[in-house]
Amino acid sequence: MKGNRLIYGMILTLIILIFLSENSTKLKSGDIAFVGFNANNDSFEIITFINIPPKTSIHFTDSEWNGNRFGADENDLVWETGEEIISKGSIIKFTSLGSNPIVSSGTLKNTLRISKKEEAIFAYVGSTKMPTKFLAAMANDKLGYGTLLNTGLDNKSVLTFPKGTTYATYKGHHNYQNVNEYIVALNKISNYTFQ
Repeated sequence: MKGNRLIYGMILTLIILIFLSENSTKLKSGDIAFVGFNANNDSFEIITFINIPPKTSIHFTDSEWNGNRFGADENDLVWETGEEIISKGSIIKFTSLGSNPIVSSGTLKNTLRISKKEEAIFAYVGSTKMPTKFLAAMANDKLGYGTLLNTGLDNKSVLTFPKGTTYATYKGHHNYQNVNEYIVALNKISNYTFQ
């Protein structure tokens, strides 16, 4: 009887570990979107379009993508979402990223400095510099991306502000009935406040 409990316990532990390791890989392009950034104080915001499972890791980098890999000369930030589900429609704020990173839910590892020109930020799952799935991207100049080739990102999951933008935040409402309407609104530059 004790042997069976031990086996059942080991199987249950294995199932939990597999579930937790797969949380991040279930995310796909467009499950989150950027809704603003501030290069003056190294901050940005995202919105979630799905419930993000507990203990999910999402990477952010401002390295350029060359179609196959990221450059090694920029910053990498890892967001650990924490023990609770991040509910669909949540706005997550990332602040003071260049020196003392703070996130409104979960924890952060490393720092990320946002440049005032030719900057892009990619969100992805995988490991540092090794994406398995790109989720979204944002830039203040299309040159900041390097390229979007082989990212699987489209105009619904990429937000490019006018060249030289240092601050932009979404000013539209958040109570859309479906995700597609919301994405259309997020991609209208007229729905943003600039400084």
